[in-house]
Amino acid sequence: ERPRRLWQEAVERWCAERVHKASLPDDVSHLRWLHPHLYDRHLDEIDHDVIDDVRLARIEQGRANATVNRTLQVIRGILRTAAREWGWLNSVPHVRMMPDPARRIRWLTREEADRLLAALPGHIAEMMRFSLATGLRERNVTHLEWSQVDLGRRMAWIHPDQAKARKAIAVPLNPDAMLVLRRQQETHPERVFTYRGRPVKKANTKAWRHALVDAGIADFRWHDLRHTWASWHVQSGTPLHALQELSGWSTTQMVQRY
Repeated sequence: ERPRRLWQEAVERWCAERVHKASLPDDVSHLRWLHPHLYDRHLDEIDHDVIDDVRLARIEQGRANATVNRTLQVIRGILRTAAREWGWLNSVPHVRMMPDPARRIRWLTREEADRLLAALPGHIAEMMRFSLATGLRERNVTHLEWSQVDLGRRMAWIHPDQAKARKAIAVPLNPDAMLVLRRQQETHPERVFTYRGRPVKKANTKAWRHALVDAGIADFRWHDLRHTWASWHVQSGTPLHALQELSGWSTTQMVQRY
């Protein structure tokens, strides 16, 4: 007779086995929220009624359906792993997801990009220019080091442990990216982007949000700069298979949105 296992036991093992996942910090944030709802419950007690209570509690917080679904997906993932890989459960309840309509891809026109750049402080504007030139994610830009840049070959690279798909990304540097990097030279011995001599930690700051208002741009996030980069590539005729290689996306489905 197999012993009954607790939810927190499953959480600890699941996190330990997925420490390599780039999305683990996001999963952990959902698990922290789930803690008071599922703590001290045995896995076989987490049935449809319990999951429905979790769903309702998330909805009552005013969360979007996509956020509710991500929380439910974490529960489903742990329960399925406990059943299929660890042998801790005989069966797993069906987890019903909320309707999640596909959102449009938000991107900037060239004129909008110019307005936003004019409204930004200098150090954030430089990171935005580099993002539009390379399509890199926010953290890959803010934490870029000179050891990852070869100005002579006009190349930069993202190491596998820095990439979401855990695969190295080669980043060709176009003239816009090269101009940004040359302006950043000798500002810091290790990091490319700095503010008052110190490495930048994030770009999505209060100054960024104020600039969006000043430029008259609504419904736009820093990550949408990556969407803008991809959209501009498609509009310029870049083949989708080449765009997938440039972006580091692991599936063609990600590229086909553009």
